[in-house]
Amino acid sequence: MADYSKNNITQAGDYKLDTIELISYRRHAGESKPYRMDIKSITLNVELTEDIFTNTIVGAITVYDTQDVRSMLPLTGLERLSFKLNTPGLPGFDFTEENGVPFHIYKVDTIRKDNTNDKGQFYKIFFCSPEMYYNQLTSVSRAYAGPIETGVKDIFRNKKYLNSKKKLFVEETATNAKYVIPSLKPFKAINFLSSQCRSGK
Repeated sequence: MADYSKNNITQAGDYKLDTIELISYRRHAGESKPYRMDIKSITLNVELTEDIFTNTIVGAITVYDTQDVRSMLPLTGLERLSFKLNTPGLPGFDFTEENGVPFHIYKVDTIRKDNTNDKGQFYKIFFCSPEMYYNQLTSVSRAYAGPIETGVKDIFRNKKYLNSKKKLFVEETATNAKYVIPSLKPFKAINFLSSQCRSGK
């Protein structure tokens, strides 16, 4: 099993995993907060993917489960994943509910039984940024007039669309026109608006 408690780098790819929890959409009787389950002890591997060709971060966690957590919680696709990690010596990333933005779980796959233990099973929990989740649920059908960055900010922040709480960095544009978005997914709408703009600089 991987050692996530390191405070120094011993090989390429080393990182320190401070916390990793599943946050259920369900609540226990009499409690106001959702049920949480710490899965750090059963986590074997964490994969994070971010590149210039995709709009969001996606990833997967490989776990070795002997208690059938996916049925006990259960994992239905409405849960969130909260974790905090860093490369020793660097600030790292905080995707916890308290200080960051937890990921959304959208799939459990690659389930494999452990041949040496009847109770053991390996599987992957796939997760994505909340924006990717909201992008699949909504469409943008409206007109935007004026600077293009105004429309992009609205799609990014609006609760009807991406509902993002993350920092947004935009460059001012010299484009001042009216564009009608014909029922596009939020990311496609942003990409379309971006393709129409000219830099203000």
